[in-house]
Amino acid sequence: MNHDGIHREPSIRTRVIGCTACDEVTLYLDGDVDLATAPQVESTMVRLELPAGGTLIIDLSDVGFMDSHGVQMLLRAHALAVGAGCSMLIRSPQPIVAKVLDITGLDQVLAVSL
Repeated sequence: MNHDGIHREPSIRTRVIGCTACDEVTLYLDGDVDLATAPQVESTMVRLELPAGGTLIIDLSDVGFMDSHGVQMLLRAHALAVGAGCSMLIRSPQPIVAKVLDITGLDQVLAVSL
């Protein structure tokens, strides 16, 4: 059973777009970020080529659910970005995901653009 009571296979789609002219790498996520899918997202993250002095943008506009594993994933993404000399921005979280960021205080620690 998933968080909404419907049984379905865990799935998340990732897409990466780099902009060399603006020194940005955007990781688009589409699906739920939870115990089953966070490892897949992290696997994508560690393969990113982050530009020193640039920005890692994580676009959450198509993420409908995030649990504590998603929060941990965002903290790991931030650590990867800082380690590469980048800043990180969480962009366009859905209201339910924005609430998770608020409840955990992550919106006070990481840059979030609603």
